[in-house]
Amino acid sequence: TSNAATNTSGGTQTMDNLDVVHTYTSSGTFDPSFSGTVEYLVVAGGGSGGTGTAGGGGGGAGGYRTGFIQVDSSETYNVTVGGGGASTPFPGESPGANGTNSSFATIESSGGGGGGGAPGAPQSNRGYSGGSGGGGRFSGDGGTGNKGAFNMIDTSTHGEGNPGGKSSSSGNRPGGGGGGAGANGYSDRALTAQAGEGGGGAQSAISGTSTTYAGGGAGGLWNSTNYALGGAGGGG
Repeated sequence: TSNAATNTSGGTQTMDNLDVVHTYTSSGTFDPSFSGTVEYLVVAGGGSGGTGTAGGGGGGAGGYRTGFIQVDSSETYNVTVGGGGASTPFPGESPGANGTNSSFATIESSGGGGGGGAPGAPQSNRGYSGGSGGGGRFSGDGGTGNKGAFNMIDTSTHGEGNPGGKSSSSGNRPGGGGGGAGANGYSDRALTAQAGEGGGGAQSAISGTSTTYAGGGAGGLWNSTNYALGGAGGGG
């Protein structure tokens, strides 16, 4: 979000009172006609879920970074919009794939971790780590998220997301949910044969409307229709 400046270019531009909102759904540049402070929200691509004869882990949400940064009218700033992790083949025993990073100027958000989905080394059923971690598969732990305290002084270093949920080895082999920007992914509920829900995303009103971003994906479940839900903010 930038102060209204008619010659500033980049992304799709809309107005929020006296602020201009620059929204990017594909990579590009931001070319300010002023020097000053802009607010940013950088969300990376989410991870994909794992597959297998046991319920695969849910994909972790892409990293979520927000804050303020100084820009200069003499500079042009690159914007990279990361994509979601590639889908995994089924049938088969395959972990999910991490999403790719997004960035604006010096701010970079990490792709979400893929969900667990393959037995044995190196994955060992564990969800991959990322901006938020992927959920575990069949007794595997969730991947870690890039967690950290929000720092208004140095906004480039605060955390991006949360870890994925764990999977047990009982019941219908439910997978853990992927982590979200606002909450951990849920571990499975083996006693009720339900996979773990995805962690909820985080809210931002940077566009002028409060919106939830970066929700984690739900874990999968073997041989059951008692499915779980993805986290608010886009979790599948």
